[in-house]
Amino acid sequence: MFSQRYYATNPSSSLVNVDTIFILAFAIIMLNTDLHSRNIKPERKMRLEQFIKNLRGKIDSFMIISSKCAWIVYIYICIVDVIPTSFLSV
Repeated sequence: MFSQRYYATNPSSSLVNVDTIFILAFAIIMLNTDLHSRNIKPERKMRLEQFIKNLRGKIDSFMIISSKCAWIVYIYICIVDVIPTSFLSV
């Protein structure tokens, strides 16, 4: 639903289809969970290279979502817990 709504309301977006939007949103949620979960040991947390590799294999338009863009998303998620764990434990 989110990806369809985003695609419909952002026609000038560089994200070329609904599937790309869905995969990118899902990847961000998984990255946030991985980086901020207390249940994952620090040495097992996803690294930037792994995040980029995961996107490259799944998104047809990865050239639009460049490694630089993935780096910015990764750093932001490292700094900001997008979905606070206190919210998830309610």
